[in-house]
Amino acid sequence: MARIEGTATAISAARSGTESLRTTIPVWVVEHLELTKDDRLNWKLDKNGDVWMTRVRKGRRKSLIREPDRTFGTRRARPKPRPSTQ
Repeated sequence: MARIEGTATAISAARSGTESLRTTIPVWVVEHLELTKDDRLNWKLDKNGDVWMTRVRKGRRKSLIREPDRTFGTRRARPKPRPSTQ
């Protein structure tokens, strides 16, 4: 297993009103995972004794088409009203 250490990044608030945080992805991670804008990262947190380990995997790219909401059905745009022919 490859091990790379020694990079520290700053953490800032992702959005006001939430507890999410944001950080910069180091360039060597971007290059190693071949990341580009709009890519997704899948995160997994494991504990091994007293040590927490984060696993990051490149996920699928963000789709330009919105996926259906599995809880409430699909979202559809309202049809445009037709102009009257009077």
